[in-house]
Amino acid sequence: MQPPRNRKDLQRFLGLPGCYRRFIPQYPALVYPLTELVKTTTGGRWGTEEIKAFDDVRALLKCSPVLRLPFFSLTFFVTTDASDVAVGGVLSQVFDGVEHPLAFLSCKLSDVEKRWSTHEKELFGSRFCLEKWRVNLLGTVFTVYTDNSACVWFFTEPSPSPKLLLWLDFFN
Repeated sequence: MQPPRNRKDLQRFLGLPGCYRRFIPQYPALVYPLTELVKTTTGGRWGTEEIKAFDDVRALLKCSPVLRLPFFSLTFFVTTDASDVAVGGVLSQVFDGVEHPLAFLSCKLSDVEKRWSTHEKELFGSRFCLEKWRVNLLGTVFTVYTDNSACVWFFTEPSPSPKLLLWLDFFN
């Protein structure tokens, strides 16, 4: 697979892994440099960051992880993460002492969401994943893992904003 030569080639390339985005962890963050090139407002400079993103996507398409089917009698694990440009998560279960992914999920942040604090992005990522996997998780035992311990702050905040109140209501 050759690197795209123009904007149309890049759009075609991004369409291919888009079908497999559920199987690629942190897909929006991974392709962010490439999606920025597609925008007409940018100059369209193909640099080292874009080449690395292209190579990473190409490599992941060649060796995607093996997903398992869920067993609803086992505990689910939802691992979420947020970056400056995207949020994402992995739904997994432990089979024979080894954790296996069941699904990946990710979402590119809007310009407004990019301005949120790290705490808000992490909490939004957890909520986003739980909403999307609601069908799998309802009536089951599950654990949510996040790498930001400051999310505990939301549950102890004396006067949260209306947005945070809505989010906290979701978790209660």
